[in-house]
Amino acid sequence: MELHVHHRYYDEGKDPWDYPSEALVTLCKDCHEYERREWKKNLDILGWVLARAGFISDDLIYLAEFIHNGDLAIFEIMKNLRQIQVQP
Repeated sequence: MELHVHHRYYDEGKDPWDYPSEALVTLCKDCHEYERREWKKNLDILGWVLARAGFISDDLIYLAEFIHNGDLAIFEIMKNLRQIQVQP
C-alpha cells in the first residue's frame, strides 16, 4: 500500500517539511486523491449550509478567527444573536 502525507493546510513560503505534526495526516494514495478532489466541493457545501443558516461573509471571518483560537462557542453565540434555527 502506498502512503502519502497530506498537509491539512499550507502557509505561503513554507517548505512542505517545515510543518508541525498536527498539520499532517497519513493517508493511502486513494484517500489522498479523494481528499484533494473533494475539498473544494465540501467547502462549497459548508458555505451553502452557513448561508442558509443566515451567516454573511463577515460572520465567516469572525467564525474563522474563533475556530483558529480554539473557541467554537462563538457558533452558538452567533446563532443566538441572529435567532437562527439551523435546519438539519
